[in-house]
Amino acid sequence: MQHPKLFVLAGELLQQYGWHLVALATVVLMLKKPVLDAVYEQSEKAALKAAKSPERVRVLEVERQRVRVEQQERLAKAAEEQAKLAAKKKAEDVGKSRSERSVKKTRGPDSSRAPSYSFPLDGGGGGGGGYKPSGFTKKRGGG
Repeated sequence: MQHPKLFVLAGELLQQYGWHLVALATVVLMLKKPVLDAVYEQSEKAALKAAKSPERVRVLEVERQRVRVEQQERLAKAAEEQAKLAAKKKAEDVGKSRSERSVKKTRGPDSSRAPSYSFPLDGGGGGGGGYKPSGFTKKRGGG
């Protein structure tokens, strides 16, 4: 049964060094944010320095040039395909008569200018007239 002696010892330590511990805890809490900010700032500087190192920049430059060449090749292919499609469409238009070219494409009979979405309380009809709450309607007969 050494537990009571342990509590007595802890109590004596708190009596003797209690204010020192409170002061130490206060100092730690006050210095925590500035120290953490300084550590973060140092790590940011180190990361920036590493990112700007000549060796890393050289490797990234080679990679950037490779990606740029691939982009240019893709753009050239896309431009070539676009030119082919434009030439094909122009050839089809040349074959059509003037009346065929001037006919505008119209919408189908079931499509309308209303948006394709609907609201559940609208009554499905568009406009705001579909939903009429029964508690707010005016009664007939003046009452």
